[in-house]
Amino acid sequence: MFSVRDIGLFKLMSASSRPAKKDIYDLYYTTEEISLIKLYKDLLEKYKQFNNKEDQNIFDIDTEESVIDNPLLLLLFDSSYKVSKTR
Repeated sequence: MFSVRDIGLFKLMSASSRPAKKDIYDLYYTTEEISLIKLYKDLLEKYKQFNNKEDQNIFDIDTEESVIDNPLLLLLFDSSYKVSKTR
């Protein structure tokens, strides 16, 4: 089972790499319990703790900028995001 904090950390990462309104809305509701600043600080701590080579997975191979490197990515949601090619 995941905690609200765990979900908030996941949404913080996904909202910055996949700019969909859904992730921003989920993050908004999460911040009713935990502040965005607290989530960001927790994400930085988690990143420091699990940033070793042995902690990486296939999603760490990409070179995309993350919310850790650039918190302003959270402001880009839905600028050009499309759900699929047919929509």
